[in-house]
Amino acid sequence: MKKTISVVLFMAMLLTLCVPAFAAQLDKDNATGTVLVQTLEQDASGNDGASYYVTIPADTQIPWGETDPVDLSYAVEAHLRYGEQLKVTVAGSGAMTYVASAEDTYTLAYNLDGVTEYLGGPVVYGGVDTPAVEQDLTVTIAEADWGAAVVGTYSDTLTFTAEIV
Repeated sequence: MKKTISVVLFMAMLLTLCVPAFAAQLDKDNATGTVLVQTLEQDASGNDGASYYVTIPADTQIPWGETDPVDLSYAVEAHLRYGEQLKVTVAGSGAMTYVASAEDTYTLAYNLDGVTEYLGGPVVYGGVDTPAVEQDLTVTIAEADWGAAVVGTYSDTLTFTAEIV
């Protein structure tokens, strides 16, 4: 049985040598030919070509009493399919917390600007030197909120959510 399968496989391999190559030949009577060149939707490793990258700040420190908006900008690069768009949303509680002791907790209100960004069409690309595009996001603390705050280290966590829509 093994010998029969080996012979059949050998014959199948010989038949593949008989298949003509799909190529145009150019000669003195036919000096022009055409070639179709196209891209795949997968990279060289077979992974999906559609992708995006959102680079967010690890942390941001705000000087005590600062009432001007503080930059929390993030960077985006996206290469998606036709009709797709990247949406980045930033959410926070709106109040930073300072835990002075087990009994004493203080809050400091803040405002976020630039929390939802639709980043245009399927491609968000700055260029070869800086492929990511900077997106504006700021945090602002009002003077009245600073005036009512106990000095301490206040913090809150911002959640960045990226989705293809």
